[in-house]
Amino acid sequence: MKSVIFLICSIVLFTHRRSGVHAQSGVGNLRHIFTKTNPNLQETSGQEVIKRLFPKRHSEFTLKVDPGLTDTPNKDAFELNWEDGKVTVTGTTAVAALYGFNFYLKYYCKCHIAWEGRQLNLPEILPQVSLRLDIQDRFRYYQNACTDSYSFVWWDWPKWEEHIDWMALNGINLPLAFTGQEALWLKVYSELGLDINDLLQNYIAGPAFLAWWRMGNIQKWGGPLPEAFLVKKLELLKKIVVRMRSLGMTPVLPAFSGNIPKSLITIFPNASVAHHSSWNKFNESYSSTYMLLPTDPLFIEIGKRFIKELNDTIGTDHIYSCDTFNENRPVSNDSTFLHQMAQSTYLSMAAADPNSVWMIQSWVFTDTKFWQREQVESYLSGVSKGNALILDLEAELFPLYKPYDSFFNHSFIWCMLHNFGGNHGLYGAIGLVNQGVPNARQGNNSLVGTGMCPEGINQNYFIYDFMSEASLRENPINVTKWALEYQERRYGVLDSNLSTAWKYLIKRIYNAPPLMRFHGRTVITRRPSLTLKELLWYDTEDIYNVVNNFVIFGNNTTPSNDSLIRYDTVDFSRQFLQVLFSRLYKTFLGYYFVSDLKNAQLTSDKLLEILVDMDSVLSTDKNFLLGKWISDAEAWGTTSEEKRLLRYNALNQITLWGPNGEIVDYAAKQWSGLIRDFSLPRWTLLIRMLAERFGVTFDYHDYKRQVLENVEIPFTLTSFNYPTTPSGDACVKAAEILQKWGKPFKNYMWARRNQTKKFRRPKPNKNIPHQMLEQQSRSSSVTSGNLLTISKELSVCRCSCNLQGGHTMVFPRNVDNSITTRLAYSVHAVRLGPIMPTS
Repeated sequence: MKSVIFLICSIVLFTHRRSGVHAQSGVGNLRHIFTKTNPNLQETSGQEVIKRLFPKRHSEFTLKVDPGLTDTPNKDAFELNWEDGKVTVTGTTAVAALYGFNFYLKYYCKCHIAWEGRQLNLPEILPQVSLRLDIQDRFRYYQNACTDSYSFVWWDWPKWEEHIDWMALNGINLPLAFTGQEALWLKVYSELGLDINDLLQNYIAGPAFLAWWRMGNIQKWGGPLPEAFLVKKLELLKKIVVRMRSLGMTPVLPAFSGNIPKSLITIFPNASVAHHSSWNKFNESYSSTYMLLPTDPLFIEIGKRFIKELNDTIGTDHIYSCDTFNENRPVSNDSTFLHQMAQSTYLSMAAADPNSVWMIQSWVFTDTKFWQREQVESYLSGVSKGNALILDLEAELFPLYKPYDSFFNHSFIWCMLHNFGGNHGLYGAIGLVNQGVPNARQGNNSLVGTGMCPEGINQNYFIYDFMSEASLRENPINVTKWALEYQERRYGVLDSNLSTAWKYLIKRIYNAPPLMRFHGRTVITRRPSLTLKELLWYDTEDIYNVVNNFVIFGNNTTPSNDSLIRYDTVDFSRQFLQVLFSRLYKTFLGYYFVSDLKNAQLTSDKLLEILVDMDSVLSTDKNFLLGKWISDAEAWGTTSEEKRLLRYNALNQITLWGPNGEIVDYAAKQWSGLIRDFSLPRWTLLIRMLAERFGVTFDYHDYKRQVLENVEIPFTLTSFNYPTTPSGDACVKAAEILQKWGKPFKNYMWARRNQTKKFRRPKPNKNIPHQMLEQQSRSSSVTSGNLLTISKELSVCRCSCNLQGGHTMVFPRNVDNSITTRLAYSVHAVRLGPIMPTS
């Protein structure tokens, strides 16, 4: 058996010959971008996907691959046929066939396969079907350069196998394959005379930050990276590309972007090198990276060496991706210079692989102060038509193909970005997606595909399920009707309360207006201040109505497969509390600005209660647990020291994103454990400091210093073992939250509408306490009474950190001792009596 598996892997990795596959026509080297995998092997791999989904009923389905199913060049198709109670699905590739198989599961069997769970209740007798569909787009692309760090970084092979199955079922035939490339870079640089230990210590970033190291934004932050980690990641990459190719996918592989270690300059002192400025406020030791200019002959040499090493290790499909200037500006905006830069970058690939195609993310062109029309045209002119493929990365909101004439007639893919940092928060622009793809196809000969490019996944699956079907639609559809069908598939039940909830969701929450880029950096997960704003484009009562209908359903029904209902109940309850928190925060500021101490105290107590309740409801679902993220990270370590480094990477990325909060909260998550032990102490400290200094100038800079030293940094160093399994019942907890906060929610909404004028921020005045001025930091020792100090020596302080000096943290009166002790990160945990002083 092992010899058979080895033979299959060898065929897919190295031979990669055309066998029974008709050649795809096209312009330039794009004509070489199609699967080379034998149809028989594709059939075997595709059938295994069905078997993993339905181990007891897989024999009722037959998957066939017929490249001659369509005569249309560069297009795929699938057919579905029923006979004697069994279904045969035929596709031009295994991916096309599985795309059709998933279509049958959705629209004939009412099944649903999502990132967070599955609803696979097949009818006892399979429904009859006779259908053929031509797939609209040649390429169906997936991933962002950041996804590998924000979502995939800790995945092992079983998780990757499941996700590649999901890709195939959703028609994805052009996925990014960036995992594990670092081991190859070590080999290339060592052959050029560089020291491997120096590269690990002073150049390559930590595991959670590799995406930005690859793009030349940072160096060594989060390291030193264990060499054993790189070896295991490379072995994982081999499995990933084998499986992708066996299903008829074309993996997009990495290439040389020009990012080099400083030590290379010592060996090649005459090399033409650019020294980038600091990226996102990182200090020079972690940023200010070096870039070998593509016009230097060494650029082509290094690029050629890497492509050769890559191809020798895992084979090639002739398409590569690198971002030469991702959030780093070129040293000149001269048109000739930019043309040469692109030309040399492409030649570094073509020197090793003459059939190369360079995939370019259009994100670089969003820096419109530098990349004006002349610069974009000059840069893209450095690559011949058909040798470049452009990702219009955020086309659902800001389509760049329009102002740049379809990227000056280069082939491009219309992409939905949607998410930044893997943040939580309900959001979607379904109307723009629904119209955007068909509009882009009208008379646009250079559009060759559609894609999904989230920075992070595991959120808002609804919008991705809709986007995944874009290649099956010629025209816009009725999104409300589609959403109600989605609801039935997802839960396996058609219910009036659930339908009502989804009508509210589709009306505005998942139908954001144009030009609204939602980063998900909500008030509840951001570093507290007096100036936060939350982006809302829908009536806040909509989310109350959603949760209320889910609670009613949960009280009256117990479906056979309720994991997805419970997930959504948690997710929507989380959103309800998130919105309530942001509104109460505005109410609190209103009271604070007019010196209404009594109501400010009452409101601040409620804010902290919401955080406790949010953590509680999040703890009921495995998908919202901090412990899973940490345990998955630690599993990659082989020693206690490696596990500590991996844990630190995991915690730093989702909080500070840098040594001192350089990109703080960019990748914030709403997870149980993170809300309780990170967000809650931050807000508690702010409220306490406001209370202590009521009537005097509030020094926000002092607060930022204290919260960084006493809460944020200690949290990234905590060794507390967070739960990896859920606790409690999601539906019960949601009902409790609605009962507790439903009436206050409506009251606060009413008060906000009727007291806007009263709570309007006054103009700055040196005599009122809310004015923020830069001044020297002052002592913040607690002077209030009713303090309970828990010392470092007590065993209950399970989250203490080995930091020099004493740190003080405060907690609300209504938080019990068990939570308080879990929050004891540092030398002392202080529990406060009144949060705000009484008048």
